[in-house]
Amino acid sequence: MIPWPVGLPVRMLLEINDSQISNHLNWDMALLQPSGGLVLTDLEITPIEGLKIKTPLARVRFSWTNLLLLRTRIEGIDSKEIVLDWTLPKTSPEINLDYAAPTEAHIAEAKKALDALQKVIATNGISIKSSRWILAINNDTLTLHDPALHATLNDSCWTIQLNSGNAIRKPWPLPSTLQTTLVLSDTSIHMTSLDACWNGGCLVGEGTLGMGEKHSKLSLEMKDIPLEPFGELALPKKAHWKGKARGKFNWQGRIAHPDSWRVEGSVSMHNVEFLHWPFQRESTFSNFVPELSEKLSIAKIDVPEFKLQAGKVTIDSLHVDAGDLEAVAKGTWTFPERLDFRLTGSIHRDLYEKLPHLTRLALPKTNDGGGSFKATLSGTFAWQAIIPDPEHYGTALRNLFK
Repeated sequence: MIPWPVGLPVRMLLEINDSQISNHLNWDMALLQPSGGLVLTDLEITPIEGLKIKTPLARVRFSWTNLLLLRTRIEGIDSKEIVLDWTLPKTSPEINLDYAAPTEAHIAEAKKALDALQKVIATNGISIKSSRWILAINNDTLTLHDPALHATLNDSCWTIQLNSGNAIRKPWPLPSTLQTTLVLSDTSIHMTSLDACWNGGCLVGEGTLGMGEKHSKLSLEMKDIPLEPFGELALPKKAHWKGKARGKFNWQGRIAHPDSWRVEGSVSMHNVEFLHWPFQRESTFSNFVPELSEKLSIAKIDVPEFKLQAGKVTIDSLHVDAGDLEAVAKGTWTFPERLDFRLTGSIHRDLYEKLPHLTRLALPKTNDGGGSFKATLSGTFAWQAIIPDPEHYGTALRNLFK
């Protein structure tokens, strides 16, 4: 490394090739590396309005021969930390979500940002490596650890390969590793592969993310994804769950408009434990099966088919196998929280005999010496009511008089 400030000659070479490049850069100090490259401190680039790319220290790799021939082509960037501060207009019609998610507006802006930099990116692409990326979109922060990105341009389409280690954005349970290949055109992003893994499970898929009014389509498959990391995002306060999920589903719609989403798929969960869920504290449940009011272990929950349309998930058959308790649920989940389900099921003999006497009187007997039940579950994720069928009160009275 030669501690030689770049100075006016190099700036002139850069400006001859691209009159805008010097405006992109905020130079505090730059050092020349004879092997090819510049070491820059406090680098700041503004490729498009609203987006600032900053790094406290970066090594920019390119060919000095090309630079002397008036061809500025950056081949790679190595940095300890890269910060992307992205401010999208709050009045944008594309932002119609109560939570942070990449939207059609983000996709279009990402393409513009890449197009703005294409004059200074090498023909064989650019590689960007960093110990950490911080992406701040409208003050919502996502951190990626050990990311590596390679971008190439072919016929106005960008191909991007991204590999990343652990990602952090609370409460979102982002994957511990992420690999994806994206092809960006003027109208969409085609995701040719996605492999996102959490400890012990992965999400794989492919699809197309549309821009503007164009709908997106994704095909995804879950392979033993652990439920526990998603608890903080999905569950009521103090509620916990454990287990793993498998499933397949096809999704289409506009990302920023949940009412346009349409999904068809199936899902199953196995070795599930529910701890301190609202329905476990609900009086009917805690009175009928007090043994399960603190901890409910379920061998399998199976949803052979579900559909989402117009903000409502419809489930015709949800099977629950908890060993001593089996149930089937049918009903709807209306976004964001409304639950309305019809329950039928049976309690096997071993658990039935442990129930309070009045509860046993209310449950019709089954052939194996247990009892059956029917009920309605309604409410929200934070509060549920379980209402037994009126026939249970008649059964209780008849058995009581017997």
